[in-house]
Amino acid sequence: MRYIIYFLFVIGITFTFIGITTYIKQPVSHIPFAENGIIDLSEMNDLNQSTFHLDGTWDFYWHAFTHTNDDIEKTSLQKTTITVPNSWETVKVNDENISNLGYGTYELTILIPEQYANETLGLYIPNVATAYKLWINDEFIISNGTIGTNKSEMVPVNYSRTVYFRPDQSTITLTMEVANFSQRKGGLWDSIQFGSADEITLLKVKNIGLQLLVVGSLIIMGIYNIFIYLLRKSIVYTLFLGLLCLIFAIRTLVLGETFLLNLFPNFPWEIQVKLEYLPTAFGLLLLVKYVKHRYKEDRFNYFDKAVLILSLVSGLIIIITPAIFYTKYLMAFLIVIPLTLIYFGYIFLQDFFKRNPASLFTLIGFTVFIVTMINDALFFLDFSNNGTYLSDGFFIFILSQTFAHAIHFSETHHQVENLSHELLEANRSLERKVEERTEQLSLVNAKLRKSENERKNLMSDLAHEISKPLTLIKGYSEAMVDEKLEPEKDFLQIIYNNALISERLIHDLSDLAKIETKLFRMVYQKVQLKTFPYKVYQHHRWTVENRGKYFEWIDKDNWAKDISDNTFIFVDPDRINQVFINIIDNALHHAENGNNIYMEVEFKLNADEQNEPNFEEMVADLTEDDSQTLNEEEIDGKKIGHCIFKIIDEGTGIKKEDFPYIFNRFYRGDRKEGGINSRGLGLAISKEIIEMHRGKIWVESEMEKGSTFFISLPVYE
Repeated sequence: MRYIIYFLFVIGITFTFIGITTYIKQPVSHIPFAENGIIDLSEMNDLNQSTFHLDGTWDFYWHAFTHTNDDIEKTSLQKTTITVPNSWETVKVNDENISNLGYGTYELTILIPEQYANETLGLYIPNVATAYKLWINDEFIISNGTIGTNKSEMVPVNYSRTVYFRPDQSTITLTMEVANFSQRKGGLWDSIQFGSADEITLLKVKNIGLQLLVVGSLIIMGIYNIFIYLLRKSIVYTLFLGLLCLIFAIRTLVLGETFLLNLFPNFPWEIQVKLEYLPTAFGLLLLVKYVKHRYKEDRFNYFDKAVLILSLVSGLIIIITPAIFYTKYLMAFLIVIPLTLIYFGYIFLQDFFKRNPASLFTLIGFTVFIVTMINDALFFLDFSNNGTYLSDGFFIFILSQTFAHAIHFSETHHQVENLSHELLEANRSLERKVEERTEQLSLVNAKLRKSENERKNLMSDLAHEISKPLTLIKGYSEAMVDEKLEPEKDFLQIIYNNALISERLIHDLSDLAKIETKLFRMVYQKVQLKTFPYKVYQHHRWTVENRGKYFEWIDKDNWAKDISDNTFIFVDPDRINQVFINIIDNALHHAENGNNIYMEVEFKLNADEQNEPNFEEMVADLTEDDSQTLNEEEIDGKKIGHCIFKIIDEGTGIKKEDFPYIFNRFYRGDRKEGGINSRGLGLAISKEIIEMHRGKIWVESEMEKGSTFFISLPVYE
């Protein structure tokens, strides 16, 4: 779709360009326009400061030379009008369009201010197809080639001329006898400009200077690219680009100002036209070769071969046939232009969309080039009359490629410099890096040894933890089987309690394995914050009091008084209950007989969380793709703070050096063993579950005074 949009954009730009250039060539509103063979410049008092296009309708006599044949009476000739600039096939004589092959006479009367009579004036006459004679006020001034009434009499010559004359009156009559039997377009198909001698000379110098600037630039770029190829034959595309620049430099010399013919007026016209057409035929082939090798494009080999055959055939036709043939029938060569546009456009756009360096320069230059190519094709097919601009477009394209090559070579050189610098730095620091790597390997080996020791200790702990309850179960069972003990209730209770220990240990190990393998299923539910904490307290109250301790609810500052019914938390009730079981059982196990356990709840807004442990650090090991972790983006509500549950005991407390490890697996420090939750797994599981809720868990403790476990969960509204 992007390619279609680009080509539509090119077509739009082309028609815009044709419209603008056609409009620019139109006379300015206050500049007179020739009508019926007369242009009135008598009110132009600035005649010596500017030039005027003699565009408009001139008088025209078909198949008549009104001055060469003095014996012809003009009154006996059929006079019509013809638009200048234009080829004369647009004129109708006897209601029929005339042929481009033939001859005729143009006449124009120029009215100038009286004060400019006897002043030196001038005419700038661009290309005229294909030979002419000029009279001013019945005085012969200049001829280009030899006019004739048939092909054998006519000698074609076509290059721009400047003419200077001094009229003796304010009325100037221009008479141009034009003949064409050599090419497909005849007549005055470029604007003739009129003005003072100084202005005409300045116009000529400007045009020649601009043409020589383009020619010189093309020659320099051509030689530069060919030398690059000679120095580095692997960059073969520079050879094609260099040859392309040189042949178009030659073509530019025989177009427009035709500077080559100004130097060599007797240069054969037929060779001049061949030099104009041959670069177009072979230039397309060189351009295709350049693009193919520059962008390493091998998917259009058939197109490449087709262009090669077409260019060779066209070049051969241009060389062996006269201009009247190939200028007329070689327009079929233009059919390759749309295919070329598609071919180049696809490659340059693909390069641009890949965001390769300098691709924008190439795309802009190519766009300008194809716009001028389409414009010139339409001009030569007589669909437009705004002039030719292909040389200018090609120059801009070549300039863009020069910029692109400069950027490419600069980046390559920059990369080489960087690589050289990096290599130098690498050589300088190689020994240091080897030492660093050796040190790192030593650390890794130490970590591996530590990990291996931890693995051995873990296996030993597992064996130890599982063997103790099993030993008791086995011992009492064996004694009752051997009838050494009666199956009394107390002995059966011991067996039952140790079976519970084994079952809980196996469940804990299973939960940890599921967490590690992402099989630990979480089912989050939306729970109203206002009522949830007290329900947790009521749920576990019997468990604590059944163990002979008092479970007290602390409602500090009536914590829920400002909490609305729309405030909620997301939890998995079963898993959260498992956390509270682990924490409360841990408090029961490590509290002395008679000491109480307390539960307190506190709500904190986001602005009040500065003193809490860093949540990001505590859950840094959670991965974004963990499907069991609470996804806050899917919660229909705004996070406003945290609800903090505190489980407080009056037990023996925890040493400060144990704080970083109490949530590790099988870590118990100096705490006494015994009871179903003293295996060092409950707190590790609780930490994993809370972090899956995007919450936090931590502890504060003081020896012989007790511990407080904090559970913080995010709150939404």
